[in-house]
Amino acid sequence: MTDLSFFSNPRYVEKEHLQYCAPSGLSSGLASLPLDFIYINGTKTNRTTTKTLPTGEKLDGKATYLKLMQYFTTTEKTPDEIYELGWSIINRYYPEVRLKFSSERRSGFSVLVVNSKPHF
Repeated sequence: MTDLSFFSNPRYVEKEHLQYCAPSGLSSGLASLPLDFIYINGTKTNRTTTKTLPTGEKLDGKATYLKLMQYFTTTEKTPDEIYELGWSIINRYYPEVRLKFSSERRSGFSVLVVNSKPHF
């Protein structure tokens, strides 16, 4: 049995784990994993990742995401189709939402600005 007690230790997360997290804008979701390089304190190093689990299995974020979708949903859509559907919904409704909030902006509301699709 694997000892996971270090996860319940906030000091581990703060002092050990967080320093190796990549910047939030770099990876978004499983599809962009594994990363090619190790990051320390948000800075890319020249050390490459192994892209494998300790068991030797190759990491594949896209394949993992697809398996999770198939297990937890009943959709026949691919992850890419769902991604594009999400953006089509945003593009369809965003002008209407922006118009509504721009009229309320004078009342102290702020407007969320969606510039473009992120590219992975």
